[in-house]
Amino acid sequence: MTDAIQKAREARFHIDRMNAWLRELWEAKSLTLHMSDGTTRSDMFGLLQNIRSDVMAIRDSALAALDAETEGEVWRDMGSAPKDGTKFDVWYFEHFDTPAHRVTDVYWSDVQDDFCTDGSYGSEEPTPLMAFPRPAYWHLIPSPPEARS
Repeated sequence: MTDAIQKAREARFHIDRMNAWLRELWEAKSLTLHMSDGTTRSDMFGLLQNIRSDVMAIRDSALAALDAETEGEVWRDMGSAPKDGTKFDVWYFEHFDTPAHRVTDVYWSDVQDDFCTDGSYGSEEPTPLMAFPRPAYWHLIPSPPEARS
């Protein structure tokens, strides 16, 4: 295992923790602060929004650095898959009679409100991925090899 991949796995652990914090922060309706002087400040919704934004910015920054260093070598949980039109690969584990397999060029479609591939069977509409089972992991499409001279 390369040093970059080991660092990426360690970073992934912390990014997953940030995602868990974000889920809790999105569900929170208010924030109560217990100050060092013994007072309490409640209903700090503006501060809660700032914390959410900061944690998301840190997470996104860490993901960008991780992607740059590992060039898409690391498989990530589908919960962190981009929903901005970026294409990536997904991995399905074996399920009953369906063998484990990879699907390429997957992206989020606002039209289908799901992860999709380009239209199939002559359709121009995005084709949603199988409803069950759902893919387990995703990773960025690797960079192409350098051209030989």
